[in-house]
Amino acid sequence: MPDSALAKNVVSAAPAAHSAAGALLRALPRVIAGSLVVALAARLAVYLPGLPVPVSAQTVAVLLVGAALGARAGAASLALYWLQAAAGLPVCATGTGGPVTVFGPSGGFLVGFIAGAWCSGRALDSGWAATRTRQALALLGAAC
Repeated sequence: MPDSALAKNVVSAAPAAHSAAGALLRALPRVIAGSLVVALAARLAVYLPGLPVPVSAQTVAVLLVGAALGARAGAASLALYWLQAAAGLPVCATGTGGPVTVFGPSGGFLVGFIAGAWCSGRALDSGWAATRTRQALALLGAAC
């Protein structure tokens, strides 16, 4: 009996794992597109004197990617963006990438982007941001 119960649990877990992998594959193009949107928004940057990090359109793009893709796919998209920057691709506002960029002054912003996308996506996924006022509050809260 115990062997059949174990087999039953393994068999019942297989469809769930398969559907999770399928969901990941279906979301992959959107995740890649979201990371590219943030990389393009990084090019819209203003350098202010006295600040080590430029002010860019990335923050707006991060919030919109999270809102458009949802919490999980939005966070995955920004995690991919972080990996692209860590690999040395020139996706950051300064047109650079690599360990110096992701572990330098802008590194905290890059990690915070993942949380920001998740927060904005979560607020919309949960239905909390059903009105325009709440949507604005959710995006403002995720930006902070």
